[in-house]
Amino acid sequence: MKLNNKGFTVVELLASFTLTMIITTLLFEVVMELKDIYISSELETGIKNENALVARAVSREINNGNIPVDCGGDMCILQDGREIKVLSNQEIKVANRVYEMPEDTYINDDYSITAACSSDVALAPGSERCYLKINYVVSGENFSDDIPFNLVISYLG
Repeated sequence: MKLNNKGFTVVELLASFTLTMIITTLLFEVVMELKDIYISSELETGIKNENALVARAVSREINNGNIPVDCGGDMCILQDGREIKVLSNQEIKVANRVYEMPEDTYINDDYSITAACSSDVALAPGSERCYLKINYVVSGENFSDDIPFNLVISYLG
């Protein structure tokens, strides 16, 4: 009688299935970690883009001569009556436009918008060197580091 030795034994099949499951589990963990990193970096990029838009809008208003007249706390009133203001824990208003942070992020409560002026002897009499400062921190549940926004714009008042 001739034996058929062309197949695999049960032990060989069990060992190969076990190794396959271990490798699959490890790969699954790597894919899940990469997904979390992707989501985190996407949120951070969105926040940084919105912060850049806010900085550009504030700079444009100041450079167009729409200088701050009264600033303090959470808002600043510009010369033409429009505002720079933190509307909520997710929105910032510059003039007539509202900039919104990405979903699942929020602006911490310790934000400030201030303006200060000081006389400068190098400038013409009656001119002052003024600074508009906007500070806030954006946080989120899907990323570990808070993202600070610190804008200082200098102008002649």
